[in-house]
This record gives sequence, structure tokens and C-alpha cells, in this order.
Amino acid sequence: MVSYMEEARNLRVENERFLLYRRRRTTTYNAYLEWRRKPTNLMKYPADMLMPGPADILELPDVQYLIKQYGNENISEEDMEDLVADFPALTQRWTREKIQSLYRAVESPTRPSWDWLDNVTYFGDTKKKEETLKLAAIVFRCKRQSIHWLYEEKWAKDEGIPVSHAADPPDMREPCMWYPEFLFHPCCTTIFTPHNENRAGEHVYLRVHKEYSYCRRAVWNVPDRLEFDEKASRIVRNLLDSAGLKWERTTVEEMDKLDLRFVCMKCTFGNKCDGSRRVRVWPWRDAVSIPPPPRFVVSCSDLLTRFHAL
Repeated sequence: MVSYMEEARNLRVENERFLLYRRRRTTTYNAYLEWRRKPTNLMKYPADMLMPGPADILELPDVQYLIKQYGNENISEEDMEDLVADFPALTQRWTREKIQSLYRAVESPTRPSWDWLDNVTYFGDTKKKEETLKLAAIVFRCKRQSIHWLYEEKWAKDEGIPVSHAADPPDMREPCMWYPEFLFHPCCTTIFTPHNENRAGEHVYLRVHKEYSYCRRAVWNVPDRLEFDEKASRIVRNLLDSAGLKWERTTVEEMDKLDLRFVCMKCTFGNKCDGSRRVRVWPWRDAVSIPPPPRFVVSCSDLLTRFHAL
């Protein structure tokens, strides 16, 4: 009986501590959202800027210390005001660390033949590294398809479009992504909620939407969810070479403004587009991911394919 009462007391203390931490996390979560939604902050930190989400803020060491501090009370107003005042510095440090991690994914020493990045500054500041990520030759693919297809299927359902991904080739199921799309890819900030979390009611405030009750927001994790696509990157280099552009300087934004069209030289058997025959013309993004057979007679998305820029 004594051992049972001791075990029951420990479980009660553990549950009270769990509920206290949840209240503190919820308070911090709401404080960050309120700070983020202020008009001055919306102007200072626009929507297309890489910023930590609520799940990222809650896992920062400074915030964790505040949440797990000694005592049985919620976070005091003074402590919360101090934390809110530190949000600009915390977000700046977080953004710097994530840009660094993305850059390391591109310059991984385990990846062979990276001579093509010799002219890019490896050890520059965060701003220079972010400028490197904006290059058209920097291409990522998603390694986990389950989350982002939820969003695609929801959009297709709203538009009345039937969706079936089973027959899609891998290049279509895992589309290429350029800056800034890979920064905000949903698979990088969303996970399926573990069953034990659902039962315990943990992280309820991080639920994405009532239609996706089995998903919740998670810490930004691009390096583990995305992978740098060296093959696609080299195809982009081929496209830029055919257009007479420097891949070391040409950004995604510049390519979109030029809006060039390309002809696959493999499809034309080495002949340029001279008006004597009908040929398929591709925008630059589509040319990187031309579907392989059986949709087309030949596979155009390989390293040996050359293109003719129109």
C-alpha cells in the first residue's frame, strides 16, 4: 500500500508538472503570435522572410529555461515582457543558424565534384550565403512526400480536380524547389502527431487545422526533410550555358524575369529550332524536370542533354 501511494504521488506530481509546462508553453506561444502580428513587425519582417515559427520559438534554449524554471506558477508578466523584448535578437540568431545549415547542405564535403562552387564564397557572412542560395543552380527536392501532398490534394479537392499520385514518376512526386520555395515547404515545419501526444492532449496549440487534426507544427527542419539535387543543379547549369548566362551570378528571380524558353537537343536529334519542324518548347523550370519515359520517348532530364535557348 505504501509503495502504491508513493507511485500515485509521483504520477500526480508528474502530471501537475506536465500541465504547468503546457500552460507556460501556451502563454509563450500566444505572446510570440501577438508580437509577430504587430503592424510594425509585419513591415520589418515581411511574409517572404525566413522567420521562426511558434514551434521553433518554444524550443529555443532561452525559452526552454523560462518554461522549465522552478516554481508552480505561470510565467510572470515581468519575465514575459523581458522575453518579448528579446524576440528580435532571438529571431535574428535563429535565422542565421538556419541559413548556415542550409548552406552546409549545399557544400557538403561528402558530395563529389563540387568544383562548380569554387567561385562562390564559402565562409562569407550570412547575407552572402543567403545570396548564394538564391542562385538558379541551387535546387532542392523533398525526401518526405506525405505532408506536402496533403496540401496539394486539399487544393485539388477545392478545385474539383481528381488526384492520383500513384502513377506519377518520382520526379513529379518530388518536384524541384528553388529559393524561396524550399524555405517554406510544408514538410519542413509539419509532422504527423504521434498517437501518445493525441491521447495526452500535448501540443494542442500547435495543431495545423481542424481538417488536419493528425498534423501539428514542428521545428523547422530543412536539412533532414530536403536534399540538395546535384543532378537538377547541373541541368540548370546546362540551361544557363545555352543562354549565355553565368550560373555563378544568375538568380532564380532573374531567370523568371527573363522567362526564357528552351528546346531539348536530344528530342530534335541535335538540330536547333530553325522553324522547319515542330518541337516541344519548355520553360526553364519545366526543362529541369521533363518527365521520363513512358510519357516521352526519351528522357531529357540528364546531365548529357544540351538545350537551345530561344
